[in-house]
Amino acid sequence: MNSLSPRSSRQVPIPHRGKAPDILTTLEAQLKRECRPSPKAWVPTQQLDALGKEMIQEAIGDDRDCGKLLYRDGLMITLLALRPERRRGFAQIRIGQHLRRVGDEWRLIFGAEERKSKRPSQMSMPNTVVPLLERYLHDVRPQFPNAQNHDALWLGMKGRPLSPHSISRLIARRTEAAFGNRIPPDRFRHCAASTVAVSAPGQIGLAARLLDHASLKTTYDHYILARSVEASRQYAKIIAELTPRRPRR
Repeated sequence: MNSLSPRSSRQVPIPHRGKAPDILTTLEAQLKRECRPSPKAWVPTQQLDALGKEMIQEAIGDDRDCGKLLYRDGLMITLLALRPERRRGFAQIRIGQHLRRVGDEWRLIFGAEERKSKRPSQMSMPNTVVPLLERYLHDVRPQFPNAQNHDALWLGMKGRPLSPHSISRLIARRTEAAFGNRIPPDRFRHCAASTVAVSAPGQIGLAARLLDHASLKTTYDHYILARSVEASRQYAKIIAELTPRRPRR
């Protein structure tokens, strides 16, 4: 006699084994689609440079606090546009240590221990930026409280050195107001590579050296993205020219 009770002797239905892997595969594909990064918004370097210089011109002659802040932010934007430094390195610039006068030019100098690539670097200050920088050092920066007590290049309202997060927030807010897209400091590097890719694709190696990329592949990824964006614009322009216009009533 079977010792099992009628309840325990019932067979429990087993789900079909082939469905679980199919469901997991579908979920995995969906997650990959949702996690795929979207193309980053970018603005040509010349437009970023122009924005910074316009802010500086607007700030000149304004003796209020907003004038010195506008000048500072404009200088940060135009300097980042022409010398796209990483956010951390940009925030840590110290006068006399990283920003130095060498002969007839100003340079940004970083040691190997301060670089992501672990290689020392030197960048000359663009001639168009030099008079703006010198005016900031001599006239604008001393207006910040306690400016004489330390050598940080970028100061906040209370005279303390700006942190990387604060600089990122300030620049993102300024660029969003001007272009409709937030362009934080690290995105300036993407803008620089994309600008070279669109305007001078044969010089893409120059962008790799300027951005201190360890591998040309990193720069080439920007090249591919920027060229695809430019191709889409050219295609839209061609289609617009080929599309017959409806006669006006």
